[in-house]
Amino acid sequence: MSTKPAVTLDMSGLSCPAPLIGAKKIVDDMEIGQTMLLISDCPGTPDDLLAWARHTGNDVTSAEKLEGGRTAYLITRGGGRKVRSWQRKSNTPLL
Repeated sequence: MSTKPAVTLDMSGLSCPAPLIGAKKIVDDMEIGQTMLLISDCPGTPDDLLAWARHTGNDVTSAEKLEGGRTAYLITRGGGRKVRSWQRKSNTPLL
């Protein structure tokens, strides 16, 4: 990973949704464009992160496999806004 993250959060050993919740709390306090590194070994984390990123305008920039079944996710704080259900076009899924 070439970008040095502002924050690193190791959530190894914790099951979902803990890694997502931890990442959200940190990303919400970051400036637009800042990055964080989330480390998780929960198999549900990739799906959780991608759905959350699509919904919030943040970006999962990269994912790198580590030893011990862990994965490091580089998350960039986006400038997007949360899509509310009333803002969706009809018949368009939220996620």
